[in-house]
Amino acid sequence: MNSTQAIRIRTLETDIRRLLDENLSLRTELIQTKCSLAKQATLIESARSTQQALEKVILDVAGIKNGLQDSLQSGTPTKLTFVNYSSRGTEYRYE
Repeated sequence: MNSTQAIRIRTLETDIRRLLDENLSLRTELIQTKCSLAKQATLIESARSTQQALEKVILDVAGIKNGLQDSLQSGTPTKLTFVNYSSRGTEYRYE
């Protein structure tokens, strides 16, 4: 009887060790996944900021193009003034 109980106790201890190892492995995987998601979120935010900056540049270029087309169609020369306010954007004024 005692030998059967001792074997059962050893089996349960082995199961506990295995489950603790699995738990540690799963926690490690969870932490790595959270870090990966945080990095991806940062990249997505950076991509959105870049997209907005590029859209502003496209609108600026389209405005310049339209101003030049209007000038060519009306026959009056247009003076184009560039005013740089920041490293991210340029304001274009027609004079």
